[in-house]
Amino acid sequence: MKKHTKGFLSAVISAALCTASIPVQTVNADIVIDHDCSGIDKSYYYEIANNDKDSQPNFLIQPGGCFRCEWDNEEGFRTGRGLKFASPVSYKELGNITYKYWKRIDTEGYTDSKNGYVRLGVRLHNSKGDVIDILEVEDSADGRSIVEKDENYKEIGKLCSQEVFHDTLFGLIDVKGDAYAVDYTLYSCENGDGKGKTFVFRRDVPMTINNDIEDDRRINITDKLNALAATGYDVGDITDIGLFLESAGSKGSAYVYTVDVSIENMPELAPDEYEDEEAAVTLKDIDYGVRTGYYYHIEGRGEKDQMVLIAPSQFSAEWDARDNSYNNDPIFERGKQYEPGQSYKAISGSSIEYTMDFEASGSFAVSAAAKLGVIEMPEYYVYTDLYIVDACSKGWVPSKNAQNLGKLTVDGVDYDVYDGSQSWMGTGKSQLKQRYYFISRDAAENGMKGTVTAKHDIAPFMEYVHNLGIVLGCADVLVAQVNGSVSVGSAELVKLDVELPEFIADEGEYERMTRKIDLNDWHNSVYLKGLHYGVNGTAMTMYGYADEKINYEWGEYQPGVFASNNAEFARSFNIGLCEIQRENYEYGCESNESLLFDYNIDIGDISSDKEGSEWALGGFINCINEEYLHSMGEADCYFGCYILIADKWEGELTSELVYGSFRDPEKLGVIESGGVKYDVIAYIPEVRKDNLPFVIVKRQKQLEAVEADDVSDGCIRYEGSFDAADIARKVSGLGIDTYDIQDVYFTLKIFKNTGSAVVNSVSAKRTENDIAVYTADDIRNFKSFLLGEKIEIPTGADYDVNGDGIWDIHDLCVMRSRIAPTELN
Repeated sequence: MKKHTKGFLSAVISAALCTASIPVQTVNADIVIDHDCSGIDKSYYYEIANNDKDSQPNFLIQPGGCFRCEWDNEEGFRTGRGLKFASPVSYKELGNITYKYWKRIDTEGYTDSKNGYVRLGVRLHNSKGDVIDILEVEDSADGRSIVEKDENYKEIGKLCSQEVFHDTLFGLIDVKGDAYAVDYTLYSCENGDGKGKTFVFRRDVPMTINNDIEDDRRINITDKLNALAATGYDVGDITDIGLFLESAGSKGSAYVYTVDVSIENMPELAPDEYEDEEAAVTLKDIDYGVRTGYYYHIEGRGEKDQMVLIAPSQFSAEWDARDNSYNNDPIFERGKQYEPGQSYKAISGSSIEYTMDFEASGSFAVSAAAKLGVIEMPEYYVYTDLYIVDACSKGWVPSKNAQNLGKLTVDGVDYDVYDGSQSWMGTGKSQLKQRYYFISRDAAENGMKGTVTAKHDIAPFMEYVHNLGIVLGCADVLVAQVNGSVSVGSAELVKLDVELPEFIADEGEYERMTRKIDLNDWHNSVYLKGLHYGVNGTAMTMYGYADEKINYEWGEYQPGVFASNNAEFARSFNIGLCEIQRENYEYGCESNESLLFDYNIDIGDISSDKEGSEWALGGFINCINEEYLHSMGEADCYFGCYILIADKWEGELTSELVYGSFRDPEKLGVIESGGVKYDVIAYIPEVRKDNLPFVIVKRQKQLEAVEADDVSDGCIRYEGSFDAADIARKVSGLGIDTYDIQDVYFTLKIFKNTGSAVVNSVSAKRTENDIAVYTADDIRNFKSFLLGEKIEIPTGADYDVNGDGIWDIHDLCVMRSRIAPTELN
């Protein structure tokens, strides 16, 4: 079955609007309703009314306005699911409205050849008692429509509308979609109770039932309301909008899925309400929420899996997961939910006491579980759960790949600790589920008893998890749980007492976690707060938080897993800008742009007993040759150029720091940038194809140590700055093509040594400088200068237009494109 997620207003129906959308939750949950009732659950109303005393439709409501229904009725019934507003709202104040839905309706036939029918559509009510139906599906045993059978319906208008298919890609990205014209006829009649009217917008060609393939579609609601208003009728104030299904004289089933309700000015919705909140409620499939003050959660995997909520805090459950071979464990939970925005410390201040009776055959577990909310990291979403397993089947473990972390003793009870974390990759960001299990050594014995009573203060378990140094989100829920794993059974939570502390504010811990940096050989890069952080090499770590101090450590060089020999290569720590592009998405920056770096670093003890040890501190520029890229590597040219900006170094400062040995170095000359003079040395390979030159730009005067009160113990502080774009242009002026800048980093290059450092701060900014303009006299003077004529150059004139440090014909060409506006005539 097609999976649906949040969608938005299609540009085909209306111009782009800032809309509020109510999406369906991406779960498949059922609350089973087996009697006439109505209410509001998770912001969506539900209702069922049945006129057949001999048969009761099976009505299963789901989050997000979705529902399923099965029936075998002679007399009529109706069901509905949708949004109810807190108070009536003028339809004009609501703005543009669209309804995106999917449906599947199957019938085995009609038991009444004259009066049998099936209808589905969008239904709105107003405060005057009017009913406004947009009739999408209509099928009947005799082929006649509702307006043909009821002579009270009168035609009052016609409308050509549009519906849109496929207006999201993968359910996530807005796209134009495919629009189709649909003709409707508008009918009206007086309601039988004498209160208001019923208006029906009927498709001239209604959709049919029993279709094997269905697509979600978005229909325009606003144009229907405008058409009704155009007849002279006062549409009034809308009270609700939703999907309805009704039938009689038939046997069938339907699955009706609200993809999203898009309302330009979404009003306040009515709060949840139930006919009897304390009445037992049966749940199937997947659902979660709060009822009678207690959180509940079910993940049913099979037809027999269900959970009955018992007020105020209990539940009963039954399941059959004997065929569970893919770790799709049935889960049943009840407990308390924390107020949003609380620190993980709120879990430490909590306690839970429960009694669970159970009868199960196979692999299962009964636990107290504390869960933290999802936290979004740059590369993945992180979820964290911890489980205190009080009863389980003999030999139960979280998974075959779970890692035993050791033992924890709490209140005299020994627990075996397991890390059962897993990760999932797919479309979009990956997910990391951090799961930690504390399995009581009495759990297997309790599992054979069929009942367990446990009381836990969560603090020691939460402290253990926190001390692992992992990323933690905000406190979410604390529950008693049954995991059906691979078993068949039933359970009853007969007692539950959960104590939560007063609100413990997050105080920035959550946000700080999103800035965490923890890099090593295997996880070697991350993008945070506009900067790329990376380690290049083995036996290296970079850890800390973006916008705070970051620690570097490196040990003895270790050859890679697939290394063919033990030759040692240079390693590096890098912080900076990557994938630098112009507006046309080609690599590089404009000639009037700067790439400004400022850094402050404390260098610790760097030691070595190897010959040829060296290190360098400064910048690294990776330049890319677009010609090489466009040729797919076939062009006989360099694929780019490496530039090392050396502000401080020890050792010979050779090409070993980047790319190994080339030919002998060539001194190209001197450049000046930012008031600093640099010697420029190049290592130029003889073969151009699949190769590149390596340039070292050395300060003529190395950085000197900076005195400060907060220098890290045993370290020497250095502060530096450079403009990478300016340096690359001036290197180019010495005859080395620097092509286009792809990446620039503040770097620490290391070779044949071990050590540590602390980065106190790094800033990297891409800025646009004012573009100089020139007069006709400037161009004439400069042209004469290039031709060797005797000419007086004005004091302070700078004709190095392209910034490469040389006055030449290239500058003259650029000057001609920068004529002052006053000179254009």
